[in-house]
Formats: sequence, C-alpha cells, structure tokens
Amino acid sequence: KPARSNAATLLEMARRSFLPAACHYLSDTAKLQGRTRNVNIACRFADDLAKYLAEAIDDCAKAADTLEEKLANIPLNLPAPEAAGKMQRLIKDEMATLRACCDTLEALMPEDRWPVPGYSALLYDL
Repeated sequence: KPARSNAATLLEMARRSFLPAACHYLSDTAKLQGRTRNVNIACRFADDLAKYLAEAIDDCAKAADTLEEKLANIPLNLPAPEAAGKMQRLIKDEMATLRACCDTLEALMPEDRWPVPGYSALLYDL
C-alpha cells in the first residue's frame, strides 16, 4: 500500500500542481515572446525557454499518464507480497521517470513560480 500511495501522491502533485504551474509559466513566456517580436526584438533566451518548457511539460504529462496506467493495471486484491513485487517491478521506473520530469520543470522555472518549496527553502527557511 505505501508504494501505491506514494505513486498516487506523486501523480496528484504532478497533475494538480507542477504541470499547471509550468503551463502558466509557459503562457507568460509565450506572451513575452509575442511582445518582443512585436517590437522587432529577438530574444533567443525566451524562445529557447519556451521550447524547453513545452517539451518538459509534454514529457511530464506522458510520464504521468504511463504511471497512472501501470498503477491501474495492478489489481487491488493481490496478496501483500505479490502486490509489493508487482508495484516494485511495474511502477518503480515510472515513478523515477515522473520525478525526473518534475525536477526538469523545477529547474526551468523561477523559484517563486514553483508551487512547492525548493530544497534550499526546506533546508534553510522552514
């Protein structure tokens, strides 16, 4: 049960916090691109950031879908040792992939736009 709960929590955080925050930041970045283009200013940083954000958002959404699918395919009524083994085999890699995608999003976004405290805030500010 802890592995299923951890996977479900990660999915909820990705879908309800990380992905929406990243999409909102991508929208703001796209607005910046439009404004700079309207005044004939090339801003390669904004262009690259928008591209990397869009790719990272898509990767994260795909990883969340894969984890959810794998989680749904594990029957709830399996004996504990068998369920634990299935969880370990089927979900461990998908959870790691989703975590890595979320870490990539966090690295692309300003700290004040990330919906949860970062590592330094957890260590020094709380």
